[in-house]
Order: sequence, then C-alpha cells, then structure tokens
Amino acid sequence: MSNPEFKVIFTETDRNTADNARQYYEGKHEKYEEILNVADYICLISALFFIIPMILTTTYFKTETSKSLINVMGLALMVFIISWSINLFLEHKANMYEILFEEHSKMVKVMDIILQNREYELKASESGDIWINILDDSKVIDSMTVVQTGTLWNVVKIEMEFKHTYNKKYGIICGWRIKTLSCMAIRRRKENETAN
Repeated sequence: MSNPEFKVIFTETDRNTADNARQYYEGKHEKYEEILNVADYICLISALFFIIPMILTTTYFKTETSKSLINVMGLALMVFIISWSINLFLEHKANMYEILFEEHSKMVKVMDIILQNREYELKASESGDIWINILDDSKVIDSMTVVQTGTLWNVVKIEMEFKHTYNKKYGIICGWRIKTLSCMAIRRRKENETAN
C-alpha cells in the first residue's frame, strides 16, 4: 500500500488537555506504586510470621505447638491472604494507570512535534498501525507508534482528530478519532457527482 495522505486536527488547548490528563495519570500511577510498596511489606512480614514458627516447631523443637503460637500463625496467614488479594488489585490499578500515562505521553509528544514545526512524516500499514517518523534532514532519527486502528487496506486519506471523553472511573481519556477515505469511496463520490 502506498502511504496515504494525512490530516491531523487539534489545537493547542487540546494539547494542554492531553498534558493535564498525562500528569493526572502519572500522579495516580505513583500513588498506587507507593501503596503497593506498603502492601508488599505487609505481605512479606505476615508470610515470615507464618513460615518461621512453622519451620522452628517442625524442624528444630519437634514439640507440641502452643495454642498461642497456632493463633499467631493463623492470624499471620489470614493477614497474608488479605494483603496478597489487596496487592493483586493495587497492581492491576497501577498497571492500568501506567498504560494510560504512557498513551497520553505519546500523544503529547506527537502534538509537540507537530506544533513545533519539526520535520516529521506520518506512515500507516495495512494492518492498522499509524506511526510517526521524526526526521532530521529527511533522515529518520526516531519513530513512534501513534495509534493502532482497524485494517487500513486501500486507504488514500486518513484524518486524525483529537477527541477526549470524561469517564467517572478514570477521569479524562484522550485519543484520536480516525476517519479514512478509500479509493472506492472516492470513486463512488465522483460517480455520484457526475450522475447529479
């Protein structure tokens, strides 16, 4: 497929919106990482409180385990299970915010390249990848995926328009609305114009 013609639509206000979202997700990711570190320590300590008495009583002392030690081990096991479950939830949240932060960082970087009138070219593949090549004297010095969309087979024009939505759960989510124009669509349009 020959590279389609690109039209990218956004304003400086849109760029600021994307940057605010990027900072928000970065802050959320860092907050969850801090809480995750605390949960990791609780998990480790509770595991030690369960494993060490068990090893000591079964390997070294080989005596009857006291009721209070059994209670401590039971409590430690319960704390471990709860903290491990919380850990899984926090890890999922931290990963999700990290992905959102990275996506918005990419978007801001692309917008900055375009706003600063740096030399670049947008490319697309039939599989649906759209990427930007950052150029210096027409040589590619860096490359970055902008968005992955549906199949772009036989597409001659791609319009990328900034969009953002507000989600109660995550906050502002920014993205690109992709509109494509294929050879067939242009042919139909010309046929309609000549018919009228």
